Amino acid sequence: MLSPVNTYDQHVGARLLDFFDVAVPRRGVVSSNKRNIGTSSKIIPAMKPDLKAADRRELVTLMEPLLLSKSYRRRGLLTGLAFHLTQKSAGFRRSLPESLVTSLADLVRSMNCYYSNLIEGHDTHPIDIERALKNDYSHDTRKRDLQLEAKAHITVQKWIDGGALGGGRALTPEGIREIHRR
Repeated sequence: MLSPVNTYDQHVGARLLDFFDVAVPRRGVVSSNKRNIGTSSKIIPAMKPDLKAADRRELVTLMEPLLLSKSYRRRGLLTGLAFHLTQKSAGFRRSLPESLVTSLADLVRSMNCYYSNLIEGHDTHPIDIERALKNDYSHDTRKRDLQLEAKAHITVQKWIDGGALGGGRALTPEGIREIHRR
């Protein structure tokens, strides 16, 4: 039996769109040339941009710590949406068999490793990452180094996911040093 759409979900969605106070444009389609993956991905726009953004050479740190002030007029709405999303996520997680959760966690760790390393310019193909996890390394030195880096990345992420940095330790200088040491 199909479950009806939750009216609360419809209400939250409408409030979220209203929150932005703008019409949401269609997104561009992302494609990439396999020969240049990671270096020259291009966005094919679905529509012409309304305005051209200027690079004002602002520091990324200007947007930190990314917290909403207590006086922000939409703080309650955003907090409510975040709470609702957390509840839905936890409910979805509880509905999955443990074997599927474990498999999905492994897949997401590999996927995160691939994209995180790609952002850094380290293009390790997902197949090479999987081979590294099975200790099947390339004879090519450069590729093997990337595989070792990927395996270390995933090993540390699994260690973190296992709760090794619980109690807020991940945010301490000691916790950050431990992550990088591993």
